[in-house]
Amino acid sequence: MMQSQFLQPSWPYYNNNFTESSPNEASFLNDLDMDLHMGDCNFSPNSFTNSEYSDDVFSVTNFPNVNTPFMFPQEQCSINLEEFDSVEFSDVFEWMERSENSFPSQQQYCEEESKESEYSSMNSCEMSSASIQPSLVFPKEDMEVDNLLSIPHLLKAYVEAMENEQLELAKVILRRITDKVSPVGTTVERLAYYLFRAFENQGDHYLNQESKKNYKKTFKAFYQIFPNGKFAHFTANSAILEAIPEDTETVHIIDFDMGEGVQWPPLIEAIGERILVKITSIKWTEDFDDSTCQWKFEETKKRLEDHAKSFGIKLKVEEMEMEEMVSEIMKIREMGVGREFLAFNCMVGLPHMGRGRTRRHVKEFLWVAKELIRSSTTCPSSSSNSNSGIIAFGDGDFVEESIQNCSGFGSFFDGNSVKFHALLESMELQFPTHFAEARIAMECLFVAPYLSFQAWFNKWEESKEGLDFCQLGLEGLRFSGENLVEAQIMVREGESPYEVRVEGENDNLMALEWRGTPLVRVSTWR
Repeated sequence: MMQSQFLQPSWPYYNNNFTESSPNEASFLNDLDMDLHMGDCNFSPNSFTNSEYSDDVFSVTNFPNVNTPFMFPQEQCSINLEEFDSVEFSDVFEWMERSENSFPSQQQYCEEESKESEYSSMNSCEMSSASIQPSLVFPKEDMEVDNLLSIPHLLKAYVEAMENEQLELAKVILRRITDKVSPVGTTVERLAYYLFRAFENQGDHYLNQESKKNYKKTFKAFYQIFPNGKFAHFTANSAILEAIPEDTETVHIIDFDMGEGVQWPPLIEAIGERILVKITSIKWTEDFDDSTCQWKFEETKKRLEDHAKSFGIKLKVEEMEMEEMVSEIMKIREMGVGREFLAFNCMVGLPHMGRGRTRRHVKEFLWVAKELIRSSTTCPSSSSNSNSGIIAFGDGDFVEESIQNCSGFGSFFDGNSVKFHALLESMELQFPTHFAEARIAMECLFVAPYLSFQAWFNKWEESKEGLDFCQLGLEGLRFSGENLVEAQIMVREGESPYEVRVEGENDNLMALEWRGTPLVRVSTWR
């Protein structure tokens, strides 16, 4: 097997201190300046224990006390501006500074609120409540306390009304919720805002459009600052690298949703020059007219190939539908050309991806992966080692686990609310307060797409089919202790509220948690 110590010097994308990059590192994703890297930290791993979180999100005690927030030490803040290279990262923070002017300021919000209040009181007899358009305002302290207490209960009441088909009552409750929420409020207010109000009126549309104008820079900053994507990519890549047999001639990566392709440069570098690397991006039916996708395959392909070329590495990148991919692999096997190791990579529901996938497609991808890996052991060209492939599954949804103990949609809704509350809280507490508008842009692009009451209901209905790895005939592939320690170092476990835990019957599932709430799970199978 290829050892993970080869991985450390060539994986700058997953370090935590933003230090100066080498010319080779800077060559990848030049348009995005995607040299994401961090420094080394040393501390001991915690024991492998599971963490549970409450099923009832609407108990106020489930939400952290806003009066005692966790604060990173000044010298350890993950986005300490002094640690950023002044040249390499200046464009990100220049944009963030400009964004302060692109969004209405707090003073403007408050002035507008005051004027509207005076106007409303003078003309209340002339205006109907239906004609009053809500404005975005920064909440006052007494409003924050009231909303912290009332919004969770209103959400619970709304879900119960919908479950009981009390539509008129649900409408009344929804109006109360929308009166209290704001994209610039507390974590609870923002959670409810994105669930019910995101992009529905002119102000929301404006926030979304302004955020998209700086999409690539926002993506870069989001991926750098928050560990969700880096953790999933690093953990999957480490497992893939360790599983590659020594006599492999070709490593063929089949990617469920390649997107911007930022996962692959470190693995390409770690594999080295002696092995041909192929990446096949699966093209799904909805991709044909997905105008919302910010990443074009040809652009991603060129960046990856240029990056590999700068290291003298042979790389082939292609895009095809599932059936075409299967046919291509079978043809190569019939020809008996080389010893090919298959690495199936499936990342879904990670915030930086900005879009979800149906569990039906996930299940189809995993079933095909299993069949191709199992059948490869009988081919003459397969490795003499029975290990001829691996499946890495990074999941930000974990729908199936969410419904295991659910009595109905209400408890499913509670579990999702807990997870996204933790995500929004982690973003707020790691971000400089004077970059609040930049954080809002990130939430609009990378959190809001996953927050929708109707989408959650659809996911609940879809999840009834289930995604059981054991039923698919897959065997868990154990994570090594080295994998765990590297992941813990990457997220600064012990210095931050993030924790990494190993779970699963075969210790084949690694979870990133924020204060005990799982955010991302990565599992490996064969």
